[in-house]
Amino acid sequence: MRTLAVAAALCGLLLICVCDAPVVSAKRAKKDKREKADREARPYLYFDLADFKAKLKHEPFSSRWSRLIGVANDYASQPLSDKKVIGGGRSRNAEGLIELLSLAYVVTGDKRYGQRAKDEVWAILGQDKWFEPKSWNKGAELPTAECCMASARFYDWCNDLLSKEDKQYFRERAYELGLKPYLASIEKHHDWWVDNYVTNWCGVVHGGCGLLGLALYDELPEAKKAADYAWDYLQKFLDGVILQDGAGHEGVMYWRYGVSYGFMFVTAWEHVMAEDLPFDTSERLAGYWDVYMDGPDQTYANFNDMNEDTFKGLWSENPKQWEGGPSSGLNALFESRTEDGDPLLLWAADNGGGGAFNNGISPDWFLWRRDTGPAGDKPDMQRNVLFRGAGHAILSSDKLWLAYNGGWISDKSHNNNDLGTFVLVHDGERFIHDPGYDKNETDKHTTITIDGESQPKASQAKFLAFEEGKKFAWFMNDLSDCYGGKTKRATRSVIMVNGEYLVIVDDVETTGTDDIDLRFQSKLPIETTETGAVLKGKTGELHIIAATPEVAVATGDTAGAVKHVSLRAKQPSSDVTFVTVMFPGKQPRVDWKTKGGKGTLTVNGDKHEFSHTSAGWLPAKIDGEKVAKPKQPEDRILKPAK
Repeated sequence: MRTLAVAAALCGLLLICVCDAPVVSAKRAKKDKREKADREARPYLYFDLADFKAKLKHEPFSSRWSRLIGVANDYASQPLSDKKVIGGGRSRNAEGLIELLSLAYVVTGDKRYGQRAKDEVWAILGQDKWFEPKSWNKGAELPTAECCMASARFYDWCNDLLSKEDKQYFRERAYELGLKPYLASIEKHHDWWVDNYVTNWCGVVHGGCGLLGLALYDELPEAKKAADYAWDYLQKFLDGVILQDGAGHEGVMYWRYGVSYGFMFVTAWEHVMAEDLPFDTSERLAGYWDVYMDGPDQTYANFNDMNEDTFKGLWSENPKQWEGGPSSGLNALFESRTEDGDPLLLWAADNGGGGAFNNGISPDWFLWRRDTGPAGDKPDMQRNVLFRGAGHAILSSDKLWLAYNGGWISDKSHNNNDLGTFVLVHDGERFIHDPGYDKNETDKHTTITIDGESQPKASQAKFLAFEEGKKFAWFMNDLSDCYGGKTKRATRSVIMVNGEYLVIVDDVETTGTDDIDLRFQSKLPIETTETGAVLKGKTGELHIIAATPEVAVATGDTAGAVKHVSLRAKQPSSDVTFVTVMFPGKQPRVDWKTKGGKGTLTVNGDKHEFSHTSAGWLPAKIDGEKVAKPKQPEDRILKPAK
């Protein structure tokens, strides 16, 4: 049992011995041999307590730890809520409070923190249920996992506060409310998330419930079974959701949720059992997608069912934006698992946000960040990248930033029917928007619609080209299989010219219908023209100009503040090519001419040549620079920062 006197003496000794000690890397080499943690001594999840305390004495840990203690002081004085876990939304607030106070207690020994954490845990243990059986899910669910995770960390970090009777009560209630429904989900109901290695539910429920099992591993046979199940399933989940080039299918928000919980368990298991995840996250550049999808307006490309203001801002610039920017915890983790470290991931770890339920100070950052000095300035990032697994592309320059979704519509998780869509930022202002959460239909996105219908789930697009030249960056995305059999050909080519403007070529041939509509979504004021529209921003204008064909232009409401521009051919056809120029600033002179299978697009003084092929219209020269024939990108384009 720890006493306050012993804790105070230990803290004093550490201050004497550690304050002037050099920073020592805590990253272990891949082949280091480790021993299993001693599960008879608490805490045993995640860390050796003396080592953990030592790193908190120097930067960047010490200043952030002071922030955590400030939040802990606020939490310790909060009265208990009377909200329910099920039906009252209590689990996430309780989770944030419990894990932060428990960590504050295990380090400081201040019983104010431990007792308030215990009061919260006892309040949720005293409720009648942590899950609600449904027609589509009979057992454990997200609140179950959130309560389990918080309870597990409390039990490990505040164990010396508990009497024998307390521990017995904890085991009984934790089993009944958390482990029992979790095991039933796996062994009895086979709930939909159990082996669904796309959905965030798989990571969250296995991660949270499994961690409770690991915290009680030697105290309940059911706990051992739960932890063993979680280790088995989470290896497959993380292998399935950290795709080629490190991206995910479910959008940044839901991906971060599932992967964070997955690693809350996995990193504890690795420490306790001396076993490693059987694949190397650094080989996939895990974490880079999270950083690259954050636009220069400090707003994410919010594809796949995510609101635009989610993770908006940057925590290091405004700590009131608790979740602002990349995930501090996950990027700390991925950086620590990269041999020799990674400056981009370290920057993201030290500058990105924590959680909304811990006031931006994530306990996971302390658990996962490598023991090395503060991050430097943000490294230069590649202008143009493709995340092959998710089908997300970025084209950028000093002024323009485009993020594009050309991958897969999930039929196993959160999704939008929005292949071919993009968001666009110019000079720090977003001109083309994604309408956000629960706006799933294709016509609510910046893409091609056929017959006004949504692209079916499980549709898969593919990239036919991704090329960079001195004067251009270009990709070609094949959407032919994304319209339920209604298209013989549907390709979208996006060309960024000299980093100044975009040329978009949409080449569509249907099986009969001529109802083909191009949509552009924006929150900005829209002024229509004969050839398209002008979006009126605070920093300037964006001209949307159909060079060909002649178009009928319409506008309308999409959702909330988002309106749309609709372009349709004035002379509808089942075989049509739209060439659209998106030009910031003063309205350009645009002209399109064809002759003998050749097309020439002129934008002010720039001349772009196209060839008509069996694959549709392809760029031949952009502003005089020759463009290679399209080649499906197989090699990685994304490069690690150094």
